[in-house]
Amino acid sequence: VDRCIKLLQGHQHNFEKNLLRVARSSDGKRISCGSADKHIYIWDIATRKILYRLPGHLGSVNEVDFHPNESIITSCSSDKTVFLGEIEP
Repeated sequence: VDRCIKLLQGHQHNFEKNLLRVARSSDGKRISCGSADKHIYIWDIATRKILYRLPGHLGSVNEVDFHPNESIITSCSSDKTVFLGEIEP
């Protein structure tokens, strides 16, 4: 049984730059993950295209999450910082 529903591509990675901790927006339209390349990636699920590649952290982005009601994303990193950012609705 093939359980793969959609494949989202575009993240640039190698052996050391893995994707970490996937989060889905409450409306189910976007998916996001942290990366060892110090960026946050946000995809549109329907089009499978990267909407955002957000820089700023100085270490691996270990966790991301969407606010349940607002167009805000949070992230935390190995650099011991937490970011809150507003994205387009």
